[in-house]
Amino acid sequence: MIILEIIGGLLVLFLAAQILGRLARFVWIPILSSVIAGLVVGISNHSLWEGIGTGIAVLIVFGISSAIVGGN
Repeated sequence: MIILEIIGGLLVLFLAAQILGRLARFVWIPILSSVIAGLVVGISNHSLWEGIGTGIAVLIVFGISSAIVGGN
């Protein structure tokens, strides 16, 4: 049963990477997403550095996703 959950989780991650990779073709979507995520985390935790770290993490996720998809 655990093996099926792991396989299902990997399939969901691959699907999410495909969707994010396709969205990353539009330059403004990753930038806007990272700014919004950084603001939300930074304001909710009252920490500038956590907000900046979250924004960078979102950009990294979009970069990896576009590399998986092979964006042009």
